[in-house]
Amino acid sequence: MDWESKVRLAVDCANNGEPEGARVFFEAAASACSSLEERNQACALQVIAIAEQSVGFLACAEGHARCAMAMLPPTNFFHAIHGKTLASILLDQGRAAEALAYLQDAMNVMLDVVPPHHPAVTSCLVFLGKAHIATGDYDQADLVLRTALPRASDEVAVEANNALADLAWVRGEPQRARYHQAQASRAAWSLR
Repeated sequence: MDWESKVRLAVDCANNGEPEGARVFFEAAASACSSLEERNQACALQVIAIAEQSVGFLACAEGHARCAMAMLPPTNFFHAIHGKTLASILLDQGRAAEALAYLQDAMNVMLDVVPPHHPAVTSCLVFLGKAHIATGDYDQADLVLRTALPRASDEVAVEANNALADLAWVRGEPQRARYHQAQASRAAWSLR
């Protein structure tokens, strides 16, 4: 059984209330991808980390994301992508200041490698905005999210508008929050 099948089984176990089975399959998936070439192994570990994050196994997800990052040089585009994944996990754990540092590093690497309107840069901007909201820097969050929104694909626009809605609620701006919630729904609908 390949590592991808083990990840699917782990997610199924987690969704069916079997956390121990999920842990076993996630670890089996990580072991199975060890035979891959290093860059592919790093990508596989990132996929495992994202799957673990999606079912709430945040400590395991953090470990696999850190392993994926360690396999690539810090100036590599995929290292930056893995850093964004790690930052997302850290945000879920409530560690916004640490996430912010990883996101800023990821953004610097991405801007050295791809154009500023690249989808990965836009997605990173959205996560930067979320991290700024979590750290209480609302003005910077607003600036970053408004920079990301015009260049966002529909999928990223959903995230950007949801983050802007969260920011508006925190600031006590219900009308603006509802507007961004509607925009997020509109973007999500177009993905169907």
